[in-house]
Amino acid sequence: MAVAQTHVDPKKVETVEMLVELLEKYSTIALVRIEGIVSSAMHQIRRDLRGEAVIVMAKNTLMKRAIDLVKDKKPGLEHLKEHIKGPMAFLLTNTNPFKIATYLDNKKLPAPAKAGMIATNDVLVTKRNTGIPPGPVIGELNAAGLPTRIEQGTIAITKDTVVLKKGERVSRTLAAVLSRLEILPFQVGIVVEVAWDNGSVIDGATLVVDFESIQNQMLAAHQQAINLAVNAPVYVPEAISLIIAKAHREAMSLASEAAYLTPETASIVLGNLDAKAKGLIAFILSKSPDALPEDYAQMVASAPITVTATSAKSEEVAEEEEEEEEISEEEVGLGGLFG
Repeated sequence: MAVAQTHVDPKKVETVEMLVELLEKYSTIALVRIEGIVSSAMHQIRRDLRGEAVIVMAKNTLMKRAIDLVKDKKPGLEHLKEHIKGPMAFLLTNTNPFKIATYLDNKKLPAPAKAGMIATNDVLVTKRNTGIPPGPVIGELNAAGLPTRIEQGTIAITKDTVVLKKGERVSRTLAAVLSRLEILPFQVGIVVEVAWDNGSVIDGATLVVDFESIQNQMLAAHQQAINLAVNAPVYVPEAISLIIAKAHREAMSLASEAAYLTPETASIVLGNLDAKAKGLIAFILSKSPDALPEDYAQMVASAPITVTATSAKSEEVAEEEEEEEEISEEEVGLGGLFG
């Protein structure tokens, strides 16, 4: 009895061998969805990723076959097979997968709604005058759930309306309405579905990171830590100079209030005593104008101008000192984070 031999297309064998070689070479293997990507956009993305990542397209069956041949060397890789549905490709890299996924997310472009597409977010049509003259279009707009009326001879949408909720499918009528209103509610681009990274399987959604937001949060947390260290106090290198400056201010304030004379506090203490003496003279003269010699009255009369000028100067110096401290704190924060 003759045994039937199965013919295998040499091109398919060659493709699988090429895929296996690439899967073994890279530490991060991602599946990306390429639905709706025009060839020019794909070429541009490939150029941008040159040297950092490779995108390889093949039939789903061949991709699964290549995974089966490599899974023993890369445990967990077989979990990617269940995600291979529809137009997919391998994205292979030895660099940070978060960086690649975030780059691809930023490369998405606005796209029109087509019948059958599933909304990834709520679709909102804002209140507007469409500029379209009355006619059958009113029925289409109403069928899509949009309230309308005639204003100055054209159709107006009277209020903001969500015409499609996340997870719902686009109808033919709604697709036509959104196209007529020139609304592009979808985005097309290469989407990372799932990634295998050195044995860990990571959902694609968690790979997209707002690096600027994270950096700002780190800076804020670092500054809060510095503030806590200064006020606690906790003697860490980043806070030592600020702790000493704060202690010096508090010591000066205490010495001034207690009239404790030192070379540093003498001018402040004597200034405070002078101001209090003049205040007392002013109080006595307010009760009895003739109780003190005329020279005292003249001295008090000029005191407010002198005191105000001195106070203003002191406030300016204090503000300058605060600004300098704020700048130094920021420098400490940035230096602590980024060396």
